[in-house]
Amino acid sequence: MSNTSRTADLAKIHLAKKALGLDDATYRQIIRTAGEAASGSAADLSPAGRARVLAHFHACGWRAVHRVATRRPAGDPQEAKILALWGALERLGALREPDEKGLDHFIQRQTGITTRRFLRAAHKRLVIEALKGWVEREQRKQARPA
Repeated sequence: MSNTSRTADLAKIHLAKKALGLDDATYRQIIRTAGEAASGSAADLSPAGRARVLAHFHACGWRAVHRVATRRPAGDPQEAKILALWGALERLGALREPDEKGLDHFIQRQTGITTRRFLRAAHKRLVIEALKGWVEREQRKQARPA
């Protein structure tokens, strides 16, 4: 495996640790057991060990989030709120399509307008309220004991 994939795997492992809210002792135990690294350090994982640790985190419910760097910046405070709520849904793992295209699909379903660029203030309020409701539902769903 190349050094690039090692770096990417280690980044994913550390992102998963944070997203799953693992304390250091639990994290190191997972590295030792799932990754078979006696030291408990992700840096000592073999390529197969990194794959096993990532598979373990996936089994625990973690999903890698693929960000799209070409998100158009907000044009006004309402658009900023829409983007903030969309980002919250992305962090909650609620989105199948977390990029700009996914947001445009959501906006079209809510308003019939194809992109946020064409939204008027009244439509933006509708989108914001729909997103706020979705965030609240996701937070309640994730707060329920398993």
